[in-house]
Amino acid sequence: MLDRNADIGAISKGARQFAVTLAAKKQELASAEFAWYPYGTLYKFDLFTKLLKGDSRKLLEPIGDDRFVDIGAADGDAAYFLESCGFCSRRPACDASSSVQVGVS
Repeated sequence: MLDRNADIGAISKGARQFAVTLAAKKQELASAEFAWYPYGTLYKFDLFTKLLKGDSRKLLEPIGDDRFVDIGAADGDAAYFLESCGFCSRRPACDASSSVQVGVS
């Protein structure tokens, strides 16, 4: 679990580790009738490590105890990652996999 004051470097590292776990879960749930969003979206956190400076590197701090919204986010990988870190999300039904529930821990 990430601390809300975590630096983007730690967040990025956690996202890369979670991407491996999530990919395995998606493979386990794969079927001929359903295709997962084909692009890795958790690697955006790596880009943020280069873009964010100063206090902005504490990307999760402004969320506090509030919920975040994952809008137009493919399969919701970022939301699953942040939920695994203890944050609470609200995902609208616009995700590519909106009809699929995935539990990853």
